[in-house]
Amino acid sequence: MKSIVVYYSWSGNTEIAAKTIAAATRSRILELREKAARKLPWVYVVGGFQAILGIRSRLAKETFDLKGADTVILCSPIWASSPVPAVNTFLAKADLKGRKVAVFFTLGDDKPPLKAFKKAAALIAAKGGKFGGSGHFQVPLKGKAAPGMMKTAVKAFIKKIRK
Repeated sequence: MKSIVVYYSWSGNTEIAAKTIAAATRSRILELREKAARKLPWVYVVGGFQAILGIRSRLAKETFDLKGADTVILCSPIWASSPVPAVNTFLAKADLKGRKVAVFFTLGDDKPPLKAFKKAAALIAAKGGKFGGSGHFQVPLKGKAAPGMMKTAVKAFIKKIRK
């Protein structure tokens, strides 16, 4: 499996997951950065509203080098049970045709992000990609994720997508 890990992280927790996945799978890594930085307290209110509506954000770089990768591992927080605007932009503009796309979400909610997985799977299929599995990690609402717990979730995810 030749893969690339593509991620967006607002608080840093998803970045930890993405880098852990990239190291474990020996993948290249690509960070999605928004042109305009999101600031508290509006990040979740405005960002959540945009996520629900499927709105895309403007990224610092909107061309994505996926050459040589047959698998894309997409890591992202979810806001309001939906992929974040930066991920919406990636999924709309990236060449996913014929590629397997696995999704790993970080979230503050204690419920599995089934709605977000369905939305991501539909966006992936619309671009000709094949949904290649999913995983998630619940992050504490305050503070950073415990590295040991994150690694356990990442290992389970990698095992699942390698099947």
